[in-house]
Amino acid sequence: MNAKNVCVISGSRADYNYLKLICEKINKSDKLKLLLIITGMHLLKEYGNTIDLIKNDNIPITKKIPMYEEGDSLSMSLGNVVGETICKFTESFNELKPDIIIILGDRYEPLIAALTATILKIPIAHIHGGDISGTIDETLRHVITKLSHIHFPATPTSAERIRLMGEEEWRIHMFGSTSVDIAKSETLLSKQEVCKKLELDGYKKLILCLQHSNVFESDKAGDQMKITLQVLKDLNLQTVIIYPNNDAGSKLIIKEIENNRMNPNFKIFKNLERRVYFSLLNSVDLLIGNSSGGLIESPMFKLPVVNIGTRNKDRERTENVIDALHDYIDIKNKINKGLSEEFREKCQYLKNPYGDGTASDKIVKFLEELLINEQLLVKKLTYKV
Repeated sequence: MNAKNVCVISGSRADYNYLKLICEKINKSDKLKLLLIITGMHLLKEYGNTIDLIKNDNIPITKKIPMYEEGDSLSMSLGNVVGETICKFTESFNELKPDIIIILGDRYEPLIAALTATILKIPIAHIHGGDISGTIDETLRHVITKLSHIHFPATPTSAERIRLMGEEEWRIHMFGSTSVDIAKSETLLSKQEVCKKLELDGYKKLILCLQHSNVFESDKAGDQMKITLQVLKDLNLQTVIIYPNNDAGSKLIIKEIENNRMNPNFKIFKNLERRVYFSLLNSVDLLIGNSSGGLIESPMFKLPVVNIGTRNKDRERTENVIDALHDYIDIKNKINKGLSEEFREKCQYLKNPYGDGTASDKIVKFLEELLINEQLLVKKLTYKV
């Protein structure tokens, strides 16, 4: 029996953290053949050439599909980008002939791959569908869900939302978040080792800041980042700052970050290798910003999180998350709350809703046994009118 061609699409450092173990396990399977397509911000020098993270993991890259030009103003060019990239994916899928594609989340890269696969009658497996967040990402995520043939939601609540969209029960398989898998699989550095590697003072409070733009407020992204950084400066907090994704408004955020590069309390990185990043989560006193990873991964590390703004206001979370407005006084108060001994003690008793770290194994085993046939491709609504 020939191995099934499984095409995994990764467009950013964020989704690669969720897909890395799946790629490795597919690559070792006798029943599956890995086809890895790299696209999106992975190929942008100004965002750190995150394709190097994949190369360092020795995972074979089948094809690179350039999507953005260096220096693009994404909000102005996105329509053209989507159209041109659909053409590139069409050529690649016709050449590679995948039996099924795997995509994750809610960015434009998985949407483009899903649209192309639908037109070419290629089955789609979608990870982390059914989530809610509160921004335009939600629209993209739910569109991808309706285009997909197999669903791997991360929580029981997300699985139920997919059922309510009319998806057939046999298509839905809740194994947890693959991000939990990758965090549990890493051999973490000690706090002392992390501080030495990143030139930090291990005796001072340590904050991790990861803030992206909300596409509905992209013109305000710079001012919002400026407020966050001003609070951190005024509180005299040692902070590791990581560049945002390449969403509309990201260049405004990067400008504010770079304006503060000479601040002795700030250490600024375009990217961090995965082991260092998770070790940092295990070492810092608080995470601040609006990263979805902060809500999904932080419970494993009993880490207080200040979640700013509306980008992830509706995302499923545990009691370690404190919501804040893009407001100086509110952010300052919420940081102080998150750093308090009382709140840190509360975080020690968290139960992570995102699974037990076995999702990648279960997904790959499922794909090994999956029948690719007409029944898989022809979708039916479960609700009656």
